[in-house]
Amino acid sequence: MGIQKEIWLAEIKEKFVPDGSFLKEFRDMSAFVQNKMFHLAEAGVLPDVIKNSTGDIPYQANRSDTDLAKALDTYSTKVSKVRNTDEVERSYNLMQSIVAGHKTALQTELYKTAAFHIAPGVHVSGFAPKIATSGANNNGVKRFSYRDILNARAEFNRKNIPQTGRVIILSPDHEADLIAENQLQYQTFMGSGSIFGFKTYLYSGTPHYKKADGAKLALGGTITSDYLPASVFFQKDEVYRALGAFQMFATRQSPVIQGDAINFLVRASVGDIRGKGIGAIYSKAHS
Repeated sequence: MGIQKEIWLAEIKEKFVPDGSFLKEFRDMSAFVQNKMFHLAEAGVLPDVIKNSTGDIPYQANRSDTDLAKALDTYSTKVSKVRNTDEVERSYNLMQSIVAGHKTALQTELYKTAAFHIAPGVHVSGFAPKIATSGANNNGVKRFSYRDILNARAEFNRKNIPQTGRVIILSPDHEADLIAENQLQYQTFMGSGSIFGFKTYLYSGTPHYKKADGAKLALGGTITSDYLPASVFFQKDEVYRALGAFQMFATRQSPVIQGDAINFLVRASVGDIRGKGIGAIYSKAHS
């Protein structure tokens, strides 16, 4: 098949956010992308309500909406060298495999970035809570417990975060803690697809928090034994994904590598919309 950009770009774009991915739960803002940016207006205050009025109804002050402008990030794969061009051009499967690898790499980075950005760095009660695990001691760390998910539920309830559309992304360690606490209960929950009203996903790339004080590790920071992966939860209307341009770059029959060279670029932005309806449960050191 050779380097036919329209074919391989279609391969990259096809279900770039696949069904079954937690990123599918995010509001799709791709339609609002313009020139490497996307714009979303945050509605101003609600109108006042007058009860049992006996006179003329006064005018409400003009609503002031806020323009939430966000720049798209650029995700670029490193260049793959594909030697022996004539042989590659006869092998659709080989080129398809190479392109699939680039797609997986881009998806992996986008998922990790999304999970990081919807996990709060600072605790904001109810709107963006950071909750420490409260379970039994497990090698110096408090286990993740069903009680912790109930605490997350209570945090959201106190601020009237909608009960529909709630999602939790469990880290592998936290999933194991729930199974250890009550395997039958876990199997029952997973059979229904949700735990205490949170639609449940499993993901190994959740952000890390310091077990001593809950400090959030920077994206791409060095993971030491002081940091452990958290579980992340959110309300789906408060998080977004916005996909912009997809591009393929190719050099055909390069005399330097005696073959072809390809890579891909995706412009995208993922995260929370206004710092509300997001939260994290981090593993707390047992004192």
